[in-house]
Amino acid sequence: LTVSQTRYADGTVAPPSSPDPTIYRKGLQLYIRDTLGVEHPVAVGADGLGVVSLTVAQSPYDVLPTDRVLLVDTTDGPVTAKLPADGGPFLGRSLTVIDAKRKFGTNAATLDGNGKNIGAAGTLVLSTDDASSTVYWADPTWEVSAGAG
Repeated sequence: LTVSQTRYADGTVAPPSSPDPTIYRKGLQLYIRDTLGVEHPVAVGADGLGVVSLTVAQSPYDVLPTDRVLLVDTTDGPVTAKLPADGGPFLGRSLTVIDAKRKFGTNAATLDGNGKNIGAAGTLVLSTDDASSTVYWADPTWEVSAGAG
């Protein structure tokens, strides 16, 4: 197990100009900037969890109450993440899914509502390269607050 800590001397670190997905800090808040330039705030739990990397090897993945951001790599095949059926842990907060390797156009990432709708459908399929989406629980359904399928 390797643990590292990053410190910043100043209060703000501007996002890099690279088109690659990047994690950076502004003030005390961490952000992920996706390949479309959209900033997603990262809220990492006190236990250090929150940002999860997924590949086809973990699919289907059961989203945990501590998850905040899913960095999905579909290079080797489609990936499915199952949302909690009761949604309760996500009431008042969101889950963001990001195309970590720009491959959603080749192999889609699917959010499964686990018996509940996401908007008007049982699943949300992300099938465009560089896509990202943010969902939240709006009892009794999941809603999309940002991004698209």
